[in-house]
Amino acid sequence: MIALKILDLRRFMSAFLTGDTFDGFQLLEGQITTFCTFQIDGRWQESFFSRDSKDPDSEEEAGEAPVLYTPWSSLKEYCYSLIRGKRTPLSFRFIFQTSPEQTDELFTGTEGLRETVRSLSLNLRYDGSSLFLTTGTSRTGFTRDRSADHLWDEWVLEFLRDAGVASELL
Repeated sequence: MIALKILDLRRFMSAFLTGDTFDGFQLLEGQITTFCTFQIDGRWQESFFSRDSKDPDSEEEAGEAPVLYTPWSSLKEYCYSLIRGKRTPLSFRFIFQTSPEQTDELFTGTEGLRETVRSLSLNLRYDGSSLFLTTGTSRTGFTRDRSADHLWDEWVLEFLRDAGVASELL
């Protein structure tokens, strides 16, 4: 796990809210505080959509379906509408995770490492003046091996560099 302070807030917010930089992430939860506090539960609500929009050839398996989370690309427009304006938000926080496909891709070529990881997360927290980003790794069980953590942390640092976002390690 690493903690970073985002140094170029304007560039980060542009990439975050109007660019496609974070579109591959899934939102687990979020909170935006402006004139009131808006809570976002990122769990995908399949029942919202009509049965007509479902794939007729797909068969739902018996048992409990895995929890699906909403891609950031589907939510960022709504969040942007809450954050933009003459006044900056008092605060916000978002918890993201990589999709299973992104996680698989990250661990390609690492023998057995993928099986130790349940999910990889990014936590964003804005306190009214500074923005902080923290990485996290959820494990399938206990292990002393921190190779997955290091791989994820390095990926995030490179991801921010590629996006042109300056940060400092805390």
